[in-house]
Amino acid sequence: MSTKKDREALARRLGYEVVTSYLLPRADWQAFYDDMEQVVQKAAAQTDMNRTYSDMCNEIEVDKVCGDEYGFVCLLLKKINT
Repeated sequence: MSTKKDREALARRLGYEVVTSYLLPRADWQAFYDDMEQVVQKAAAQTDMNRTYSDMCNEIEVDKVCGDEYGFVCLLLKKINT
């Protein structure tokens, strides 16, 4: 985990211009995990891939418990020609 500022600095060190960046809204990730949970539950009931579905359920649970404690940054980058 790192900060938005750290991710932008890393992109610059790797030779990219940060055109823009923003934190993805929590509501977007909540909607993603809500949809994911429904699909995973349905698929797990119909197949034998318990380990995969278990891992996905763990990810969903982490989001439910800790989702307000972290975020996701989106960076639009442009490669700097050297």
